[in-house]
Amino acid sequence: MINTTDILSYIESLANSQLKESNLRDITSKIKEARKKVNDSKLYLALVGEFSSGKSTFINALLGFRLLKEAVMPTTACATYIQSGSKLLTIDVAFFDGEKFHATSSDFKAVANYLCSKYKREYKTLLSIIEDITSDQTIARTVKKLQITIPDAKIPKNIVLIDTPGFNPGAASVDNHYEITKYTVENIADAALVLTPQEQAMSATLIRFLKETLYRCLHRCSFVITKMDNLSAEFRTGTMEYVRQRIANDLKIATPHLTAQSAITMLPVKKIPLDKQADWIYFQNEFKMFENTIWGTLQRNKEVVLKEHINVLVKDIVVLCSQKIKEKEASIKETKKFLENHKVESIQRVCEKMISQATSAIHTALNKMSVSFANAENNSIRKADSIIDEGAMSILRFKSTMMPSICGVVEAEAKKQLEKINTELNRVVKQCVNTQVNNMQSVFSSHYDSFPALRPRESVPKADLIKFNTPNLSFSIAISKIEELEEKENKAAGIGAVAGGILGFLVGGPIGAAVGATLGGGGGAIANDQSAEMRLSAKPIVRNEISSFFSSLRIRVDNEMNRMKSRYSNLIENFSEDHIKRYGNAVNQLIAKHRDDMNFVDNQIKSLKSSLINLSAIQDEIEYELNILKIHN
Repeated sequence: MINTTDILSYIESLANSQLKESNLRDITSKIKEARKKVNDSKLYLALVGEFSSGKSTFINALLGFRLLKEAVMPTTACATYIQSGSKLLTIDVAFFDGEKFHATSSDFKAVANYLCSKYKREYKTLLSIIEDITSDQTIARTVKKLQITIPDAKIPKNIVLIDTPGFNPGAASVDNHYEITKYTVENIADAALVLTPQEQAMSATLIRFLKETLYRCLHRCSFVITKMDNLSAEFRTGTMEYVRQRIANDLKIATPHLTAQSAITMLPVKKIPLDKQADWIYFQNEFKMFENTIWGTLQRNKEVVLKEHINVLVKDIVVLCSQKIKEKEASIKETKKFLENHKVESIQRVCEKMISQATSAIHTALNKMSVSFANAENNSIRKADSIIDEGAMSILRFKSTMMPSICGVVEAEAKKQLEKINTELNRVVKQCVNTQVNNMQSVFSSHYDSFPALRPRESVPKADLIKFNTPNLSFSIAISKIEELEEKENKAAGIGAVAGGILGFLVGGPIGAAVGATLGGGGGAIANDQSAEMRLSAKPIVRNEISSFFSSLRIRVDNEMNRMKSRYSNLIENFSEDHIKRYGNAVNQLIAKHRDDMNFVDNQIKSLKSSLINLSAIQDEIEYELNILKIHN
């Protein structure tokens, strides 16, 4: 036999240690009820039935006098407890407005004044008050709890009758009667009498109610067909058999405790109807036999009935406690999952990953940039050609006018392209760098999201645009190239002078030769300019010089880009190092705490599983004992 007291103490201790206060209320309340039941030697017999099933008449017959008035409509919304034992008729009544009264047949003034003030009723006896608060619908619906103690009642002193609220589907006043009756039978009653009138024997409504609400307690129920005096003898056996079959088929009770009664025959009546006189004594004897059987069975099986009821209560507590512990276990497992998903890494490792990702992203952004001087070079060549093609071509003019103009054009194009590159850097690279730094800050914050003390508070460094160290943009054409042009020009002039001298000599002698030579030299040069030989020679030289200049400039820009990559990488590394300095120790402590938290959660889960195993073992033991008790019952 299981020790109920020890089990309740164990469950209470387990619940207090494992569950939160919000989950303890139901369990604590049920443990309190179970302990109260353990210490209560009374047996509680509930009477259950639909409205107009004859409950009031049946209870009066058991008591031996008319205590309850048969109501026309469903009334009380509470269970009424009736017992024997006091010297005077006594009631303890509580109303939904908070008022409570204790009254006896000799002192009921307080409750009478209360009812008079609210309902304008006058009462001369306590019995008349009982009739109103149990049958008058206006008053009865306001009753929250009612206990009646009767002197010298026929029921044994250790038996408490419970008149449960009648239920009548569709009546707005009885919406909660199902739940009240269910709670009473499951948690308070040790046994129950299910009353069903012969004219509506085991109605579909009653069957549904029993199946839906009292299925766990049906083996503790006895079934009574009431108002059998209204049925002729030839139909009684058939009615009994019909009800027996309904109980067997619909409630799956093979051998139900079933009896047919007429409670009215046990109460004083003005006159016994003539057509019922022959059966009156029969039904009286049947009721007396029923009383002896029900009281005897309850007394004889008192320990079994009490033990079974207590075990059912304890089983409910075990199931509830198991449910709450499983909910906690699920919650703790979620916590463990969160911890696993938010495992705190070494801050150095986190920073290394971030540095690698950020540096790679910055390099990728820089490498994708279009650093090209092709347009600048082409524009420079085109403009240089235009300058060379303009006006007379001479080495003097090339040196003094054309070459400065060409240098200005080339330098202007180079400067303009460098400004575009800087703008592109500002748009792409700066954004990339700042994004990476912000990403690192976000990673730090999210990595320690559950630990506010470790969220970075310092401002995120901003990556200012790193401009190029301005390259030398001075463009010049190599002297050797110019000298080549001079040689060509001088050669053309010399040939002209010789030709002019010969011609002059032939025409005018030596003086003519000198003038001819001078004119011939100028003419030779002019003749050469007109052929554009010198222009054609100058353009390739200038173009090559321009191409060389921009190629050299591209190399210098690439060097500057590498310098910038290094500068940005250093910014990222410095940010990470600063973060490590600020939070390194705290993170190491956090890692240790995370490890401790994981161990704590694992131990909690282990403890909860052990508790569930113990509760399951208790539940199996209770289930086994309940099966044994049912056999003895």
